[in-house]
Amino acid sequence: MPPCLRQTLISSVPEPFLVALEPEFIAGLPDETVAAIARRSNPLAFGSKHLPPGYTSWPVGKAIPKDAIATAAEIFAFDALIVNEDRRTINPNCLFSGASLAIYDHEMAFPSTEGLIGWQPPWVIGSLASLKNTRRHLFSEQLCGKAVNFDRLAGAWLAVTDERLAEYRAALPDAWNAANQHADQALLYIGKVRDNIEPALQEVRRVIS
Repeated sequence: MPPCLRQTLISSVPEPFLVALEPEFIAGLPDETVAAIARRSNPLAFGSKHLPPGYTSWPVGKAIPKDAIATAAEIFAFDALIVNEDRRTINPNCLFSGASLAIYDHEMAFPSTEGLIGWQPPWVIGSLASLKNTRRHLFSEQLCGKAVNFDRLAGAWLAVTDERLAEYRAALPDAWNAANQHADQALLYIGKVRDNIEPALQEVRRVIS
C-alpha cells in the first residue's frame, strides 16, 4: 500500500518489511509441507511488523464504534478504489483495539481487469453498484445512510505524484521482477484514480447514501 495512502487512514497499518527466507530458517521449519512451499517460493517475501498488544480480529456482528465511523468509511472507500474485495464479514482482514482499526492483507487488490467483461473503473457512474450488497464488504451495511467526508482521503491520492509513482516502482526488489508487469499496471491504475479522484469518491458516496 503506497505510504501516502496508508498514512491518511486514522487506522493503524502494520509496518511493512522485506523478509529474506534464509535456507537455515527454512531448514528449521517443523512442518515439511510448509518447508517445501518455502523452498519453492521467492526467497524475498513481504512481511508486517506485529501490532502492539490489545488488537483482536473483527468479530461477526460487531458494531462500528462511533469514534471509528470516519475511519471505517475511509477503509470502505480505499478498498473500493483499489478493487480489494477481500475484506468481508467472513474474512475481515481487520483488527481493532477500542476505536482504533488496523487493516492488512491487500494481496487481492489491483486485479488484472483487462478483458474482464462488465468491469468499469470506480469513477464511472454505477461502477460500484455491486458494493450495495451488504455481504461484499465488512462495513458496507453499517455505513449506509451515514454522512461521510473524504477530503482527507482525496488529498492523499492527489499527493501521489507521477514522481512518487516512479519511486514506488524503483523501490521494488529485483527478486520480484517476474511480477513487474502487474506492478506497472497497478501503478498506472493508481495514477488514473488520482486523476479521477472526485468522481470516484462521489461514486463511493452514492453506494452508501
